[in-house]
Parts: sequence; C-alpha cells; structure tokens
Amino acid sequence: LGNHCQAAMPHLAIVERLIPLVSNTAALEQALAALWRTAHFQGRYDQALSHATTISELGRMLSAPILESCGHAWASHSLNMMARHAEAEAEAVLGMQQSAGVLRQQPKLLALESACAAKGAYAVSSCYLGYPDRALRVAHAASDDVTLIGNPYLQCMIEAVVIGNILMARRDWATLQTHSTATIALCEKYSHEDGFLLSTQHQLIANCMLGDTAAWLQPLLHLMERERATDCTGRSLVSGHVHAAELALRIGQLDLARQINDLALQLIETRGIRAWEPEALRVRAEVQLAQYPDRTSEAEGW
Repeated sequence: LGNHCQAAMPHLAIVERLIPLVSNTAALEQALAALWRTAHFQGRYDQALSHATTISELGRMLSAPILESCGHAWASHSLNMMARHAEAEAEAVLGMQQSAGVLRQQPKLLALESACAAKGAYAVSSCYLGYPDRALRVAHAASDDVTLIGNPYLQCMIEAVVIGNILMARRDWATLQTHSTATIALCEKYSHEDGFLLSTQHQLIANCMLGDTAAWLQPLLHLMERERATDCTGRSLVSGHVHAAELALRIGQLDLARQINDLALQLIETRGIRAWEPEALRVRAEVQLAQYPDRTSEAEGW
C-alpha cells in the first residue's frame, strides 16, 4: 500500500466525487475502503477516522448494517494507532454487533469480512488495554473465521498485523518466531508486501531475543531503514525501532540504543503513531539509566 498510495491519489479524488452518485452497497464499501486505507496507511489517522465515520453514518442512512459494521471496524483500527484504545474497543464492539445481526438473518460474505475486521481491531485494543489473553483468543477466532472466508488480503492482515503484533506485545518470542515464519510464507504466496515486511520484522526481533542478538540486529536495522523511506505506517515502524533500541541496549551499544530510540520518538511525532509511545518512553528511560546511573530523576521523567 505504501508504495502505491501516491500513484492512486488522482483516482481517489475522482472516487470521492462519485460516491454520492452510487447506491450499490458493495461498490460503496470498496470505494470508501480505498479512501480509508490510503489515509490510514499513510498515517493520516484523523482523516482516516473521518472516512470511517462517514462509512458508518452512510450505512445507517442506507439501512446497510454491513457498511455500518465496516465503518466501526475501520474506525477502531485508526483509533488504536492514535492510542485512543478505549474508544477503539467501543467501535470494535459496535462493528461486531452489526455484523452479528446480519449473520443471524443469513450468512453473507461481506458480513463475515466486516466481522473479522472488527474482531481484529477488538483484539488489538484488548491487548493495549491490558487483556493479553483475551486479545490472543479473539485474534485466533478472527484467524479461524477469515480462513473459512478465503479472503487472502484479510488473512494476511490478521496473521501479520493482529496476531503478530499481539505476540510481540506479549513478548512471547518463541511463538512469534514460529508464527512469523508461517506468515512470511503466507504473504509470499499471496504477494502481500506489507504483511511480508512486517512479519520479517517480527521474525528478526524474535531471532534477536532468542539467539545471537549482535548477529541479527544489523539485518533488523537495515530493514527498518528501508521502512522509514516509505510513506506506509502499517508495518509497526515505531515498535520495530523500540525493540531495536532495546536490543542495542542489551548488547551494551548505548549510543546506538539512544540513536534508535530517538528515531522511534521522532516517528511518533511525525507520523502520529501513538500506540507504542509508552514503550518508547520506557526504553528511553532504560537507556538513560544505563548511560547515567546516577541521574535517576531524568530517567524517572521519561
């Protein structure tokens, strides 16, 4: 997505003008999804949230609960990136409720897809709000559902973005190592670039945590350098830098740890990825203590 967003911008402007003229729900869902995804993956979360709100409002106006469910699910994903996790959880619940209402009447593919998207967002918000077991349980339920649907794009997103990031937040390195290897193969099969790069990042971090940190840190830093050059924020740039800083600290490269962590804090400010800000600040304090053990008040401030 990051590589194609700029090329798509003229087409998306036309899409926005055509939306009021279209009444087909499936076509509207696809058009609005394009607008939301472009804003979300470029880190324009306020705009992405606005698009998602438009989608849910349009769903209510058209009595199209599937469209309304999609809007709530996508709003939840954007709110999670903005670190507004309680609001994200509430939006995800609304999305699950709307899709469940449709599915009680008759099974519909779009309803199943929106249910999976909402479950994924709910799992992520649960993780950030301090319910890691619930997060993983719901994430695996979404994975099971999306496997039945047979939507490769959504399957790669659930495995890489939802389950991969939850395992990383849980610091379950052995499971993350196994999971990321399988997800890399899945994303290669379906040519899902974003999922492939994110899962590669997860694999490198797990390798560092479990094995020879010094040997795996340079490939991780090289990958993060490539990722910074894109305009796509969907690959956990901040979390990758935070973990790289922690790994540099582990092997005693304090200046490098501080440099990488400063990049993480810079990315938070420039790209609005607030979800990992607490961890970035925690690692900054750890680096401060390692460099200046007697300056505890500064570390406490971080």
